[in-house]
Amino acid sequence: MSLKMNLKKALVAVCTGLVINACDTNKNSNPLKTEIDSVSYVVGMFEGDQVRKGLDFRDSVQTTQDPKSTKTDRELWLKNIEANLNGTATLTEGDSFSVATSNAEGARLRDAIAEAPFKVNNVIFLRAYKAHLNQESSLLTLDQAKEFWGKYSAKVKAEYQAKHQAQMDSVGSINLEEGQKFLAENKAKEGITENEEGIQIEILEEGTGAVVTENSEVTVHYTGTLIDGTKFDSSVDRGKPFSFKFGSVIQGWNALKGMKVGTKCNLYIPADKAYGAQAQGAITPNSVLIFEIEVLETKEITPENQ
Repeated sequence: MSLKMNLKKALVAVCTGLVINACDTNKNSNPLKTEIDSVSYVVGMFEGDQVRKGLDFRDSVQTTQDPKSTKTDRELWLKNIEANLNGTATLTEGDSFSVATSNAEGARLRDAIAEAPFKVNNVIFLRAYKAHLNQESSLLTLDQAKEFWGKYSAKVKAEYQAKHQAQMDSVGSINLEEGQKFLAENKAKEGITENEEGIQIEILEEGTGAVVTENSEVTVHYTGTLIDGTKFDSSVDRGKPFSFKFGSVIQGWNALKGMKVGTKCNLYIPADKAYGAQAQGAITPNSVLIFEIEVLETKEITPENQ
């Protein structure tokens, strides 16, 4: 279990309250006084245990192939890990494998900790890392660490989701207000009509072909934008027309019923006839959507061609 994987799982949060009571008979020596301490120790455990297994395997293979081969210098390894984390000079003399791999590992850990969405106590991290690399006495068992990490990850995930939802609610409120203002102003413009569903329609070019009906399979080219001009989708950009049946697209596209093939129009669709309070990619909650559409083809759906 890599540090980068562990840090990614934690998402984004500053958490409190999940502090481990370490299995140390001398309570005064327990350094895990805060949640940051506990997280630092647990991640250090995971990293040290994983690296130990990798180095044990490497050393086992090496000595099997050549009994005189040199095993990994773990003291050098630990010194270079610590030096990388603390930004001090690393050792460059010694077993070439140990020097190269410990520096690479130290740089990886340093970068991962720097990118972490929470603080890591390097001293406590290194204490756990060393203990599990060398299979020394640990403040926690791996089972206790895994139990803590499961609870911690669930807590952070819940807090992240709550924070994200609050952000989306705030964005949705702003979008709703701005969308209503936009539609009110747009409705007053020349050439804009509004149907009974509240969809505003602007005909750019009248078509002369077959009429789109409720039972049509319709092929169109379209470009979708938000009221600030942000483009979120375009069949034109993809170079491939889009075919659909009514009921499989947002309600606002019902405004195409009754139009003729060849028609080019703009549809201004209120949020409640689009995706409502749901975010959809670049579309944030309660967004008014604008579609520039060209009706290319309409085909009646029959039992034979369904």
